[in-house]
Amino acid sequence: MPTGYTADIAKGITFKQFTMTCARAFSALVLMRDERMDAEIPEQFEPSDYHSKNIASARAELARLEKISLEEAAKCADAAYAEAEQKRLGYLAENEVLRERYEAMREQARNWKPPTPDHQGLKDFMVEQITESIKFDCGGSYYATPTVRLDGTQWLAAQQARAMKDISYHEAEYEKEVARTNKRAEWVKQLRASLP
Repeated sequence: MPTGYTADIAKGITFKQFTMTCARAFSALVLMRDERMDAEIPEQFEPSDYHSKNIASARAELARLEKISLEEAAKCADAAYAEAEQKRLGYLAENEVLRERYEAMREQARNWKPPTPDHQGLKDFMVEQITESIKFDCGGSYYATPTVRLDGTQWLAAQQARAMKDISYHEAEYEKEVARTNKRAEWVKQLRASLP
């Protein structure tokens, strides 16, 4: 039975066509994996614009931050604090409801009388699963600490630092993306040159 790579051999494809079809299984062409098998393999590849868009966005945010007044920064700090506290308190409330449900189910599991000694392992397993889920899902220690309230100056400095960190990160990642893209293009170029 032919595979997606060998199906066209019966139709008389050339060695070069077969090789280029099989090349799709390798890292240089892995981004073409969802395309049709007869889709043209390009001579040149373009780097993803994900990081370049994020660089532009972070630079725009930094420029915006550099223009706002301390009064505006204080308002933003207050809004950020209120939003973070609302999310934190909401999580704690949801967490408490979940804990109550887990504990109620664990109590039912503990009170359940297995029909035979062979079923005792099931009971133990059920209790263990709920106990582990309570530890993992209901710890809440991260959300137990109230949000730190920043003044405008602190908030502004933190936001500027975050924007600069984003710029630095995305610039480095974009360089890596360009290098990977060039390497992919070189791999395909070398492959094509090796074929009759």
